[in-house]
Amino acid sequence: MNEKYHESSISFSPDNKTIYFTRNNYNEGDYKVDKDGYNKLKIYKADLVDDNWINIKELPFVVTNIL
Repeated sequence: MNEKYHESSISFSPDNKTIYFTRNNYNEGDYKVDKDGYNKLKIYKADLVDDNWINIKELPFVVTNIL
């Protein structure tokens, strides 16, 4: 988390050990754009382990390339 692009709209699991959030399609230095050159928002999740958010993953139902 805390990437250089937008992160927003968070929600937590009932046990507060998983966070869901939106972020621009930017992961570990990889900036992706769609066919029109736009960087879209995606939904991600992360797990809280030892007070750190780790295992940040894009959720599989998010569409990358919209025609």
